Amino acid sequence: QKILKVMSNLEIYLGKENCDPDLIEAHLDFFSNYADTFHHAKEEGILFKWMIKNNPGLEFGPVAVMLHEHDLGRDLIKQAHDLIFKLKQSFEKTYFEELRERLGMFINLLRQHISKEDNVLYVMANNLDQRLNDGDEFMLPLFNAVKLGESEQQKLNQLLNPAS
Repeated sequence: QKILKVMSNLEIYLGKENCDPDLIEAHLDFFSNYADTFHHAKEEGILFKWMIKNNPGLEFGPVAVMLHEHDLGRDLIKQAHDLIFKLKQSFEKTYFEELRERLGMFINLLRQHISKEDNVLYVMANNLDQRLNDGDEFMLPLFNAVKLGESEQQKLNQLLNPAS
């Protein structure tokens, strides 16, 4: 839900005429640090490995799709960071329009990706866990070990509750 909230805030902000590149960059940092390093770390490092270990066929199906979308998202965020850098050097409307386009693509990808997680991947993981009855026991301690740093938590709180 945090990812959806920050994404929604960014989408609203990008619709405004005057956007501060630093604020957009803060959102990009969130997607790099929270969504990718924190959320995707749990999926890629724990959930996907457990799912593939227990059903090897998933490696070339749903898990491959999710990994591919993680890579697409990372690439779009990198492109957006590059455009922010250019904007800070010289504010040109074409850079800003490219940035809006890349972030629009990222937001659309993220919406579709989250829907696949919720309606396909997590359902499959739950069904696998019900059959094997070891997923929670195996994964929960590992999930709980993946922590968000205090400064990252503060940045997240600022993006979740932006000043009007």
